[in-house]
Amino acid sequence: MVAPTVRDSTTAVTLGGTSVVVTKPSGVVEHDKLYLMAVTTTGPTVTPPTDFVEIATRTQGVNIMRLYEKPATASEPANYTYGLSGTSNVEVILVAVVNAKLGLSALDVAVSVNSSGVSGSTLTALGVTTSQVDCLLLAFGGIQAVSDFTSNDGLTEMEDGTFTTSGYDEAPSAGATGDRTFTATASNVWIAMLAAIAPIPPASDPEGQLIGGKLVGRGLLGGVLT
Repeated sequence: MVAPTVRDSTTAVTLGGTSVVVTKPSGVVEHDKLYLMAVTTTGPTVTPPTDFVEIATRTQGVNIMRLYEKPATASEPANYTYGLSGTSNVEVILVAVVNAKLGLSALDVAVSVNSSGVSGSTLTALGVTTSQVDCLLLAFGGIQAVSDFTSNDGLTEMEDGTFTTSGYDEAPSAGATGDRTFTATASNVWIAMLAAIAPIPPASDPEGQLIGGKLVGRGLLGGVLT
């Protein structure tokens, strides 16, 4: 079992605009998993980049946090545009993960979502219970204010934006992961999410066998590895 790890991450923000463009993380190759977190104000309809599938959402105050997932192809663009039907503050964080489970989704369990309508400076991403060893935890937080952030509880910071933040940690054992938190310099209503990314199964596992020189996972659909 090879544990998934963060390859690279990028972030971008637009204040009072109708789209934001984020650069592709460096080194992305086919079969990496891409995770896009976006925070916008309520109201506008959003248009994520092509093939990004929404896996979690939460509204708190005037903000909405959405998390998307996409298997990387061999021809990913240099950047991605997140579109809006109207004017909004929008910030995105894009994370590339290597050695994640193959297929359309690498989630081990459902993404945990949490928020508070009471002003505070501790953003808590609720823990999940993983079903297998060597998962990667991706934590995201957003607050309804301009803020700096500190990552806690073993999180390694990825991107610290204008009003969002992110970090990652390892979950080497199956079971309850415990919560992960961020401390903001501002105090306001907030949203946080935690995603557990499963590893590629070992070669001895039918879901991770080498067939025809290629590692095959659950995403073999119609002979095409997704």
